[in-house]
Amino acid sequence: MHFAAALAASLHASLIIFHSSYDPDAKEKDMHALCISAADEMSKKYGIKTQSDYRKGIPVDSILAAAKQHDAGLIITGARGTAAGSGLVGGLVYDLIHSSLFPVMAVPLGSIFNPMKKIMLAIDTESKKTVDDSFLQQLIDSFGSQLVLATVVARGTSEETKKEAAILAVEQRYAEIMHKIQLVENENFVDGLNACITKNGAELLVVIPDRHHFLERMMNQTLTQKVLKNLIVPLLSLPNSAVAVNN
Repeated sequence: MHFAAALAASLHASLIIFHSSYDPDAKEKDMHALCISAADEMSKKYGIKTQSDYRKGIPVDSILAAAKQHDAGLIITGARGTAAGSGLVGGLVYDLIHSSLFPVMAVPLGSIFNPMKKIMLAIDTESKKTVDDSFLQQLIDSFGSQLVLATVVARGTSEETKKEAAILAVEQRYAEIMHKIQLVENENFVDGLNACITKNGAELLVVIPDRHHFLERMMNQTLTQKVLKNLIVPLLSLPNSAVAVNN
């Protein structure tokens, strides 16, 4: 919550403290009071405009409905998966990322906000997805960030092939932004990403997740799930469709 409040202050944005409960025994009055108290605390500490919202229901559905109603530009949540998600496919955070048409930021426990001077975007050079990266552009503009365009490839791939694939996929789109391309050789995608994050001192990892069929997600752990389980910096998931989202 403090990370979200500090980010909102840096972007001159307001913050909505939201809680959803699927527990039928939850005392609505108490939950409302906790949200209001937290919103007041964040407002005083960070000098930002805050609101509070509490709803009963399935958390993912409640969060997305509230984000739409409040015209949110970003959903921020803790990175820890919970049983409030579908369970079979990785918990609330994973379900939220794969259901949302809003950017979603998952923040590991204990993360301290710092201006994001280096942001790493994980690139799938074979993907043809259309993405709304307007929020990523806003972060880069606000913090003067350097964008690290990272792709993880198996060892043994020729240097020429790797460079051509990476450049063709992303160079033109981000030509006007201070950036560099980082090619990482590692058989394990997540280990490769984390090594690249550490090497470059990146303060945020950005991904564009695929939308997988339910049975595929249930039977096979996806890369997004693996990244979430081994997250070492906050993760920003961009919606993989060209849906306009207000900032």
